[in-house]
Amino acid sequence: MTIDNTGLPVPRHDEQPQDTVAGRPRGRTGPGRHRGPGDTTIVAERRPRWEEMAFTLLAGVVVALIPWVKVPDQVKHLPVPGIATYLALVTIATAAGCFRGWRMGLVMDQHGATIRNYFWTYRFGWPEVDCLADGSSYAGADGWKWALSLMLQDGRTVTATGTRTSGPRRMPEVLTVIGQGAERYAIPAELTGNAVRRGSRWFVRLGLMALVLIAAWLGVNS
Repeated sequence: MTIDNTGLPVPRHDEQPQDTVAGRPRGRTGPGRHRGPGDTTIVAERRPRWEEMAFTLLAGVVVALIPWVKVPDQVKHLPVPGIATYLALVTIATAAGCFRGWRMGLVMDQHGATIRNYFWTYRFGWPEVDCLADGSSYAGADGWKWALSLMLQDGRTVTATGTRTSGPRRMPEVLTVIGQGAERYAIPAELTGNAVRRGSRWFVRLGLMALVLIAAWLGVNS
């Protein structure tokens, strides 16, 4: 900290806020977040995160109510501690799922790239990354929408589902922020904004979601 000729303290350069991306101050830029402290770039679109949280809440409510719908007579005779334990476990699992949904996104810093998807988190050092490329993420009735994919040196492809944009108006900003992050770490970024189907991890996610819904439906209707 230094003092200027007015007698007021002036922060040194290294004390100035470093939380900017693409010339923007820290904070939200529309529906998603594109920010980070210093050399960190965070891309986390709001729509895919809210969708995963809503699905988790719906699944949690269904699972919590199954005993009362399927075997109401038995539930009446269960001890209160047992019912409380069951509801507590469902609540914890639902809260954990919502937390995972909210944390979805892409983080790029000097160490590499971290992709937080709903079920898995991936961390790659920059030497493992071949390039950033157009990918896609399933958006329900909207079909497949653009999302960022990491092409790895070993031939694998991992898509950051939390980067799925909410519409064409968001695309230029998202591509600019990701492109600047890639340039900072000298990673090729072949981005056009067109949705491209890559890899096969998406069917695992859809399969798990389908199993949860089928199990809940069978439990309610059996």
